Amino acid sequence: MGIFVIGRVNDINITLKQAYELFLLEKESNCSEKTVKNYKNDIRYFIEWITKDRDLNCHEIYIDTIDLIDIKRYVVMLRKRPKLLNHHMQPTENKPITSTTIRTYSRHIKVFFNFLYQEEYMEKEIMKRFKMIKEERKAIVPLSADEVKSIDNVYNSKTKSGLRNLCIMHLMLDEGLRVSEVVRLRICDFMYDKNLLFIRASKGNKERYVTLSPNVKRMLYKYLILYRAITDEQLSDLNRYEEDALLLGVRENKPITQNVIKQLFARLKSKVKISRLKPHLLRHTFATSYILGGGDISSLRLLLGHSDIKVTEKYLHMSNTLFLTAGKDNIYRLDKVYFKRYYDTFST
Repeated sequence: MGIFVIGRVNDINITLKQAYELFLLEKESNCSEKTVKNYKNDIRYFIEWITKDRDLNCHEIYIDTIDLIDIKRYVVMLRKRPKLLNHHMQPTENKPITSTTIRTYSRHIKVFFNFLYQEEYMEKEIMKRFKMIKEERKAIVPLSADEVKSIDNVYNSKTKSGLRNLCIMHLMLDEGLRVSEVVRLRICDFMYDKNLLFIRASKGNKERYVTLSPNVKRMLYKYLILYRAITDEQLSDLNRYEEDALLLGVRENKPITQNVIKQLFARLKSKVKISRLKPHLLRHTFATSYILGGGDISSLRLLLGHSDIKVTEKYLHMSNTLFLTAGKDNIYRLDKVYFKRYYDTFST
């Protein structure tokens, strides 16, 4: 009997469970924790479906028995699957999951099986002829100036919770940060003397600097002085706080998490009655306001931390949507620190 050598198709036939573990080990070595978690969950959905479909355990299903027909049948099932099915926190909704979600699941399955083929754990390249479901293109309407004002009015800047929440909102609105970037901010990232924010370990493990707007600088200064016991003398040398999170919970002095912000927006949404409100909409608003203020796409790509300028270019269309829906007098305006022309387009 010959020795089985991993990596040679003719010598091995691994199970679905083994393939899943091998894939996750690979991704854990070069992807962020959030990305690995998404892969883990989305591929697990496929494994749960196919094991139920075949009435077998995942260690009884061999990879080379799976083909393109299985993937297509899985996508058909997804198109009929109710939204939030078996969600641990929210009830199932009586409507199908979106095309965008199906595309995400499908893309992760494609990455999984392409990995198995490229590493020669599979003989067949089953995803070569797989066609992704068409992307759902919904119009995204950024926040108007009046809507931002209604959000600001919810919070009292003279209280610890109110000021912290305003800091969270305007780090996304006036600096264009992602939720994950807000929660990862350290005190030392607040470069007070240089009017900069340092964004660490962003999407794709990239780092960048963003201009610190006067409004955000004032709020962060006030928060650190009043509620983090930072003195004026210490502001010039914050490197000693390299391990200290910038924003903390109100009751417990623990770093805020993405879940904290998610819950914050759930409460806020019911108060301001903006049905489309979600954290990423604030980043969208920053980007579209930047374009309308005269900012260029290349600079915006750097501010947002995008690798591909095609991702940034979508804001050209969104800025036009904002202009048409809000009108020039109701556009949320970023601080002039970002611009040379500063909305001169609308002053004529």
